[in-house]
Amino acid sequence: MNRAYVICHMTMSIDGKVTGDFLGLEKCEDAIEEYYRLNRELPAQGFMCGRVTMEESFTGGWYPDLGKYEGVKFDRSDFIADNDAERYAAAVDRFGKLGWKTAEIDDDDPGYGGAHIIEILCEDVQDEFLAYLQETGISYIFAGKDEFEPETALMKLKELFGIDTILLEGGSIINGVFKEAGMVDELSIVQVPVMGDPDGKPMFYGSDMKGFELKNSENIAGEAKWLCLEKDEIYIEERIIIEKGELGEYFDQIVHFNNSIYCYGELTFNGCAIYYNEPDTDGKIYMYQGSKITLKDCTVICRGRDGKRFIQGEKENSVYAEGTKFIDCSDFLMVEYDCKELVISKCEFLNCCGGMFDLYLDQQGHCSIYDNVIKQEKRAAFNLYKNNSIEWYKKTVFWIGGGPSTCGMEFKNNSVTVDPAFNEDIYTGKERYDAVYYLASKYLEVTDCSFEGMSRGIDACYVRNCSFKDCDGAVLTNLDFDKKVFSYVENCTFENCMNVILAGFETRVTECRFISCRRGIVRPSSLMGGVYINDCEFKDIVLDQNRARHEFLDVFRDDACIVFARDSRPECETNGLVNCRFENVSIKDGYLIAADGYEKPFGEVGFVHNCSFTNCKTDNAQGKLIDDKSSFKNIFRKNIVVEVIRIS
Repeated sequence: MNRAYVICHMTMSIDGKVTGDFLGLEKCEDAIEEYYRLNRELPAQGFMCGRVTMEESFTGGWYPDLGKYEGVKFDRSDFIADNDAERYAAAVDRFGKLGWKTAEIDDDDPGYGGAHIIEILCEDVQDEFLAYLQETGISYIFAGKDEFEPETALMKLKELFGIDTILLEGGSIINGVFKEAGMVDELSIVQVPVMGDPDGKPMFYGSDMKGFELKNSENIAGEAKWLCLEKDEIYIEERIIIEKGELGEYFDQIVHFNNSIYCYGELTFNGCAIYYNEPDTDGKIYMYQGSKITLKDCTVICRGRDGKRFIQGEKENSVYAEGTKFIDCSDFLMVEYDCKELVISKCEFLNCCGGMFDLYLDQQGHCSIYDNVIKQEKRAAFNLYKNNSIEWYKKTVFWIGGGPSTCGMEFKNNSVTVDPAFNEDIYTGKERYDAVYYLASKYLEVTDCSFEGMSRGIDACYVRNCSFKDCDGAVLTNLDFDKKVFSYVENCTFENCMNVILAGFETRVTECRFISCRRGIVRPSSLMGGVYINDCEFKDIVLDQNRARHEFLDVFRDDACIVFARDSRPECETNGLVNCRFENVSIKDGYLIAADGYEKPFGEVGFVHNCSFTNCKTDNAQGKLIDDKSSFKNIFRKNIVVEVIRIS
């Protein structure tokens, strides 16, 4: 093992609480002493706690005056003051908030006293704190840029200090962080015979105790017990075949795929932690015709990217995921054609990207994706986002093709939240990564969803009752220009967005609100036309001179908020803006509404009817909000000016 082995050593009530007044009861005194005895005797080279636990147990809230170090600068190299100590105390202090008067723990208990302190920090800690630690003789290591990385910390503890085993002793939050990262190998629990406080915290905050099995139980200190649990891990070392009509089940286990599962029947994971694409492994799950897979209350963690789908379906497969958390995942599942059913509910997707669910439904297929949370907080440690493939669906979290043309499928009550730091890292960092899209489906109804911070959006033809905030490229409709498909964006709110709607052929934007939006608000994806904007409100709209391009918008003019397009083909259609209200519009060297095209259009490009404009202004040379004329070259290269937008 290339990291320190972790034993989570805690005192716990019979109802699973690790904090509260019960720890001070006389009935628990002997059990607490047994806890400290075990702390001294367990085969570990030190202990580790979070900031709050260290402060409550050892520092008492003292903090140094960092003013004397003002102006110092340090690089982010690890500092090893002592790598030959008998015992270590590792403090997870992400922001550098702990104050130590000496470099060793001051405590009468030999299980703690004299332990050399190692501060575990993130790189965004202030330089003055590093200067204080060095002057005090306290070692420190970095485990993450601006988010704590448990595995990095454990690898450095072993490599730099020779710590093979460490006791993780709380609190609940830091325990949960290590548990969710799969970094807790064993549990040592002193269970006291009392109920915990109602508001007490559990052993693992934000997680549970699944994935461990009891190895030993020993009575200590009267009615108290010492419980030893180890990871219930299973390694798929040999090929497993689940025949048609058979059921393969995994419950509350940690599953590693060194080899593959071939499923002709039904495969179920319940309460499991599933790891895939781990180093030096190539195990997959192959789903053959008519087979079914279910993930319920699981945690799925990806450890790398090899460009192949972890679950590869064939035909008529059924896929179900409920209450499952996906961490750093990509290339998870693909059904090439005629998928029977996909249901994803109450799941969380954390830092996931393209190819999560990539499938093609048959004409009677069913798809329901609801009550899920998608979060982008940081870039995964491995190269998750780099994909030079031109197929943009491989960059999409949910790509749902096919399905019934009468829309019986739903993407409902889901939320997508993208941290600004993620966008900055992915799109403007030193290395350019591919865009991350979140949904692409022609027939999926997107309703009652919220989207915040997306720098690339959703491709859908039915978007209703949704909210978009701080998004760039929020909605794309009918990008394949299918003449049989009408697209609808209805009753949606767009706040502080830019490049808001990229409208394909036959798009209807109705009863939407555009608040504090800028740059391209509604722009075409083709010259086919047929875009109608009805009964919408536009308030505090700005077109500034900073017109950053969106990758799908390079072919059309960027000097207008609303752009209509139509070419000379008879099958192309006019565009319309009807019964809309504009208030507080500021246009810098451009237009609010304009037309675009490369040749004289077949009829008018668009019309503006019964719209109101209040406190709207432009700084362009013509002094016009609407550019109602366009010029084209005829075959003799003569410039011809024609009216392309009718105003009534």
